[in-house]
Amino acid sequence: MNINNKTIFALTALATLLVGLPGICQAQAPAEATKAAAEAPKTKRVMVVTFQQLDRKIKDNIPLGQEIADRVTQGLVMQGARVVERADLAAIEKERGLISGSGDKGAVLEIGKLKGAAVAILGKITEFGIVEKQSSAGNDVAKSLLSKLKPIKEKVVSKAFELRVSMDVRLVSIETGDILAASSVLVTEGTDESDINTLLSKSFVSAELVKLGLSAVLGSKKTEQDSQAAPPADKNSAWNESQAGKCTERAVQQLVARLMDKIPLASETDIEDLRVTALQFQGLGDYSEATQIVEVLSKLQGIAGAELKSYTPELTEITVRGSAKTLKGIVSSLQADESLKGFNLRVVSANQDSVVFKKG
Repeated sequence: MNINNKTIFALTALATLLVGLPGICQAQAPAEATKAAAEAPKTKRVMVVTFQQLDRKIKDNIPLGQEIADRVTQGLVMQGARVVERADLAAIEKERGLISGSGDKGAVLEIGKLKGAAVAILGKITEFGIVEKQSSAGNDVAKSLLSKLKPIKEKVVSKAFELRVSMDVRLVSIETGDILAASSVLVTEGTDESDINTLLSKSFVSAELVKLGLSAVLGSKKTEQDSQAAPPADKNSAWNESQAGKCTERAVQQLVARLMDKIPLASETDIEDLRVTALQFQGLGDYSEATQIVEVLSKLQGIAGAELKSYTPELTEITVRGSAKTLKGIVSSLQADESLKGFNLRVVSANQDSVVFKKG
C-alpha cells in the first residue's frame, strides 16, 4: 500500500484529535491523580458538617444535606486533603442535633475538637429547586397568538424549566471560631420536570433509601412490588447518573476546587490524629499538685498541650490535646509516672471523652 505525505499528515492529525477527546487514552488519569494527591503538602485536618438545607421545597425526609457533605468529603480526599471520616460523625451529629444541618457553630466547634479537626466546613443549600424559564419577547407574542387557538393550545404551547443548585460554604477555625474563607456556587441546567421532589424521587430517594422502599419514603403505602424489588448493584448509581446528581456534582467540584486553596497546611509538628480529653481529679492536696500533673502530661510524647481549666481541693479539671493513641493510654501513663507515685491515682469513671481520677 502506498502512503504519501498527505496520508501520513492526516493520520497524525487524527491520532492527535483522538488523544484529546474525553475517555480516550485516559487509563492513567486516576493513577496520576492519586500520585499527585499523595505528593501534595498535607493539609490540617478538616471536618465537613452536614449541609444546612434552607430551601424548604425539598421534603425533609430526603437527606440532601448529608449527601452533599459526603460528596464534598470525597472530593477533598481525592485532592489530597486530610478529612474526618463522615461515618464517624453520624452518631455525634445526631446526638447534637446537627443531622439536618442546624448551623449551631458552637456545637460544630466542640465536635471538631473532639475529632481532632483544625478546620470545619459549614455549608448551606440556599437553593435546590426548579423554576420556569423566562420566555423571550418573541415567544410571548407567539404564545399570545397561539392562546387564541384554544383547541390546540395545550399541544403547541410548552413550558421550559431550569434546575438550580446553589450553595454557600464557610471554612471555620476550630480553635478560634474565625471564618478563614467563604465561597458560593450556582449551577443551572435545563430540565423537563416542573417539580423538584418528583425529580429527586426518580434518583436520590430510590438510590439512598432503597432499603426503606420508594413508596415508604414518599409517604405512601409500601407495595408488594417495592418489597420484592432487588436493590441496584450500586446504590448510588441512579443518583450519580440522574440530572440532579450530575448538577450537584458540578457544584461540589467547584466548591472543592476553591476550598483546597484555603485550607491551612499542616506543619511538621502537627499531630496526625489530634483529640481532646477532659481529665478530672478529686482530692488533690493543693494547687501545686495540679500544676505538677499538667507538667507531667505536657512532657508525654504525642501530647500537643495540657491546660489547667480549674482547681479546687474537691475537683480539678485539666484539658489534654494529643494523639488518639496517647490519650487512649493516658491512665497507665499517669499511674506509671514516678513523680506521681505518691498520688496513688485510681480511676473513678472513664469514657471516650473524659476520665475521672481520685487521689489515694
